[in-house]
Amino acid sequence: MRAFVVATFVAAVSLLPLAAMAENAQPAPAATAQPAAASDENRLICRRIVHQGTLGRTECHTARQWNSIREYNQRMIQETQQRGLTRNPH
Repeated sequence: MRAFVVATFVAAVSLLPLAAMAENAQPAPAATAQPAAASDENRLICRRIVHQGTLGRTECHTARQWNSIREYNQRMIQETQQRGLTRNPH
């Protein structure tokens, strides 16, 4: 559980500069509008993060960043589970 929390924190912190750049970016002119799929990836999504025993906080990332965080966390969980299967518990 501790590794998951650390991995989530590291992923969130590593993506913070991307969020800052996204906020500073100039909007695209109307003549060169992006396709719907690209704009869906760039929309801002805010989620309330609550851990047991802590106060909740809100994190805002783009859909692309949330997907990246989710994939990273899935990869870390899978690697942790695989390590557990290969170790001798005694």
